[in-house]
Amino acid sequence: MKRNSLLLLTAIALLSSCASLKGEPRVYIMQNPETMEFKNCDVGVIGLDKHFKDNEECVEKLKKEGWIVWGKR
Repeated sequence: MKRNSLLLLTAIALLSSCASLKGEPRVYIMQNPETMEFKNCDVGVIGLDKHFKDNEECVEKLKKEGWIVWGKR
């Protein structure tokens, strides 16, 4: 059981490190200029291609609603 857990954690770490090599931000910090409210569009822990696509859709949806990109990381 411990060996399986260790293998799973290692696999997750490797996948997340590969995703960070994409050069794309994992988190977009969005701000509503009227209310000064903040929201994050986040890739998540694993960061597969689908998660990056979902993240881009989150950013575009909020931009259409008037939100601005306040920061990336």
